Amino acid sequence: MSLAPLDLVAAHPWQNVTFTTYALSLSFFESVVLDGLIRGGSSSALILADAEGVRGSLGEQGAQRVGKDYEVEPIVVSGGVFHAKITAFTSKDECHLLVGSGNLTFGGWGGNCEVLEHLHPEFAADAILDAAEFFDLLRDSPRVRQRAEAHCAQVADQLRSAAQGKAKRGDVRLLHNLRESISEQIVRAAGELGGATRLVAAAPFWDKGAAVDALAGSLGLQEVFVHAHPFGVVEGLPGSDWPRQARTRIAAVSVAPLEAEGRRLHAKVFEVLCRRGRLVISGSANGSTAALNAGHNVEACVMRVQREPVVAWTYRMSEVPDGRVAEEDSGTEEEVRCGILRAVLEGDELVGEVMTPRMTGSASLYSLTTAGAEPLGDVVLSADGTFRAKVQGLEERTWRTGRLVVRVSHIDGRRAEGFVSVAMAASVSRRAGLIGRRLQALLAGTETPADVAAIMSWFHDDPSRLGAGAPAAVGRAGASGQSDQDRLIPVVALGEGYAHAPLDDSHVSPLADGGWQRFMHYVLAAFRERQPSHGTTGPGTPRQDGRGEGEWMEADDVDDDVGRGSVNASNDQRAVAQSLKSFRGLFAILTRPDAPVLQLITALDLTLYVCHRLLPDERDVHDWLRILIDRLSEVSVPAERREDITAAALALVAFTPGREVFRWARRRLLKLDVDLASECPELEGADGFARALPSQMPMQDVSSGLRGIRTFEEQVRAYLSALENQTPSDGYP
Repeated sequence: MSLAPLDLVAAHPWQNVTFTTYALSLSFFESVVLDGLIRGGSSSALILADAEGVRGSLGEQGAQRVGKDYEVEPIVVSGGVFHAKITAFTSKDECHLLVGSGNLTFGGWGGNCEVLEHLHPEFAADAILDAAEFFDLLRDSPRVRQRAEAHCAQVADQLRSAAQGKAKRGDVRLLHNLRESISEQIVRAAGELGGATRLVAAAPFWDKGAAVDALAGSLGLQEVFVHAHPFGVVEGLPGSDWPRQARTRIAAVSVAPLEAEGRRLHAKVFEVLCRRGRLVISGSANGSTAALNAGHNVEACVMRVQREPVVAWTYRMSEVPDGRVAEEDSGTEEEVRCGILRAVLEGDELVGEVMTPRMTGSASLYSLTTAGAEPLGDVVLSADGTFRAKVQGLEERTWRTGRLVVRVSHIDGRRAEGFVSVAMAASVSRRAGLIGRRLQALLAGTETPADVAAIMSWFHDDPSRLGAGAPAAVGRAGASGQSDQDRLIPVVALGEGYAHAPLDDSHVSPLADGGWQRFMHYVLAAFRERQPSHGTTGPGTPRQDGRGEGEWMEADDVDDDVGRGSVNASNDQRAVAQSLKSFRGLFAILTRPDAPVLQLITALDLTLYVCHRLLPDERDVHDWLRILIDRLSEVSVPAERREDITAAALALVAFTPGREVFRWARRRLLKLDVDLASECPELEGADGFARALPSQMPMQDVSSGLRGIRTFEEQVRAYLSALENQTPSDGYP
């Protein structure tokens, strides 16, 4: 039957969602599963994947959210692979378990013919407890190497808690082979039902026949019925599609429950008829020794026990499929295959571990991008493969560029690659909730009009989110319960001018989350960067000069579907109008007459961002800059920000040149200790202002005008000097 678990994915705000898989497609997970989890309000997702699956997903450029919105932990199994396919959905009041044959891929969740069991404590408490044991043993087994021990323990505790007080009927069990082989558990269960009388099996992979011989022999059967899938099986390594050298008599059949599927077989299911009932086993285990015996793969299956007379599967006789044996290993795989590592980035420190192959000694560390490998420095691998490295600026960069993959290259030529988990991501998810995704889009420069509207509204509702010196929450913030822990020291406070100045940190809780603070620092810094325009002005009105018009259309809007493009454009205009409405309210709060300097600089950066992204009405920008420059000229501004303020003042003068405007600008800039005798500064730091305010005068003339005019204060000082010295002052006849 086809997998259809997506309704469950978005059905509840799960506290933890844990996926186990062999093969892995992160582009599928992000585009289908993760979006459902986020819509449902889930807060944590972890994928436990075999090292081979992680290796295959490293090249998926479409997957950009790994390490931040969810985690991937590689698992290395001694003597086999990690092959279990379990999904555990847990929260304080709910628990659901999915156990099946499908990997976390497009094929596994709908493309192939798969089997899936959906379990709940109300009717499968035994299986839930068995799953808790599986996660406990996964944490402790000497055959399994992984670093998600704490998460496994948490999931095990949550599963046990969910099953507490529920009836234990014994008719649904979860089988795994971390303690005992799958085949041994099947044989014992069949014995409890009076012994086996028939075995029907379906699987895409078999060994030469040793596994089915051993199972049939233990069950006391001379013949086994094997499903010959009419649509073929999923190809893969290792094994063949049929137990061709089995000593047991193999009868090819077509099993009715699987016949209707028009997809290739990847399901693994066994039916054991017994004298006093029936067993149906489905899950990850193929018909191979590596799956059914102990000491090889890690597998998980659900066994349903029916103790009363039942109707068994129906089938019709079929033909043995044409021979297809997996290609033999060339023997050079280890020479060219890259190993797998895991790593966590916290601030400027990267802590990692090479999972496979074993490496020690000196190695080089690289960041892998679409442009190639970027050196990050040298590391020393300890005896257990762990390493540490200082990587300045990498944390901020990964928020802007998406996923982060690093490589360790050993001096002997071997190498390992893996995803990096950003440690602060959990803090961001916990504190920001759904707005976190929009803030991440802002950092990456991919925000939509709706994102900007939501972000501006979020800051307007609680301006204290902008950092130190920002006013307390207003509007709906009182109901949001914003705590002192969310108040930040903004990036502007870390500039050179503040390196040795004491900051008022009385409002910052000693328990404040450093990761969350750093994330918000990156967000505030992003407001100062040049961004492409979203192409509307005012309440969604196209600019009269046409600059930027239509730039915020989605890529798929540029087609023949004019109607759809018009709807999207209308939605964008509404979002822009909402953004500007929220910003106007926020601006008024941030620029109150008693506003501190850090708050005013934050307002300047936000205004620059709005000019870049929204192209607001020219008169609005004019009024905003006039207020900002007036306020900033009355406070002590960090030296490194004076050029930005100067550029903003020049853009304002160039927009409305005139004698009184020149005199106003000169007075404000002199109060900021700007050297007006020097050449005209570049507008690069404030080109958004220049773009929003079309220049009516060449900038060189603006600079000359500022040098040529005098403020009234300068004139008075010149007259007083002339009276005192009895001689004309410089610049006056």
